[in-house]
Amino acid sequence: HLSDAVYHSEGLTINGQLVGRYLLYRAVRQAGYKVVLTGEGADEVFLGYAHLQRDFGGPQPDDPTQAGIMLPGPDAPALPQVQSRLGHVPSFLSAKVAMCQPLHALLDDDLRHALTQRDMVAELLDGFRLDVLRPLHAVEQSAWLWTRLALAGYILRTLSDGAEMASSVEGRPPFLDHHLYELARSLPVQSKMNKLALRDALKTVLPEPIRTRPKHPFLAPPITPHRVRDRLAAGVPFFNTKRVLAWLEAAPSDPALHLLLSIQAVQDRLLS
Repeated sequence: HLSDAVYHSEGLTINGQLVGRYLLYRAVRQAGYKVVLTGEGADEVFLGYAHLQRDFGGPQPDDPTQAGIMLPGPDAPALPQVQSRLGHVPSFLSAKVAMCQPLHALLDDDLRHALTQRDMVAELLDGFRLDVLRPLHAVEQSAWLWTRLALAGYILRTLSDGAEMASSVEGRPPFLDHHLYELARSLPVQSKMNKLALRDALKTVLPEPIRTRPKHPFLAPPITPHRVRDRLAAGVPFFNTKRVLAWLEAAPSDPALHLLLSIQAVQDRLLS
């Protein structure tokens, strides 16, 4: 279902969440529902992501499956251009760059050469008012950038509206109500970390196991590289096919595989 999910959502993906949500909303419509309440914005407003907890300096999840894929590993890049301009490196940004680094070597020669002449991370920062961000706590900087980049450009557009509208389901995100958002912004950072204020507010509403449940990403089983070899052998825009096939033999990361397959799906369904 990846090709259909990418076609309807008009966006790329780095994990099985897009396909999972595409199928979820199809099931919702088949069950006779047209409108759902969704949770988008809760982790941004109340700082629930594991990568935000890391930037705050708090404890990390013991179970790596609860962390998702936005925590940088020991080999993640230092990104000095971010450190010097912000005063810290948001964990999600470091993780994103680390995820894409292996793909750089697989690009077509002309594109790879063009990208080596540019500092893409610095260009990204150039698009924001960093003077507004610098006075904020590090975790607030990270949440602000994540909200502008991932929430606005990917979560709401691709994972939510695109997947919902494929089945004519309307998703309504109450956590993005501007009154709630403005109230949350006025709270101390410590009271929002790991959704503390939200969890406290729901003590008399939710069963305790649900109220205190750790965050867990909505994912799917990983892609098996040998099952997609023939598909990638047909060629992926911007990438050298021979290098991609050799890379498949080295147990590539699941996010990178999803990215290549969704780029190929865009080519096949929208540009062919």
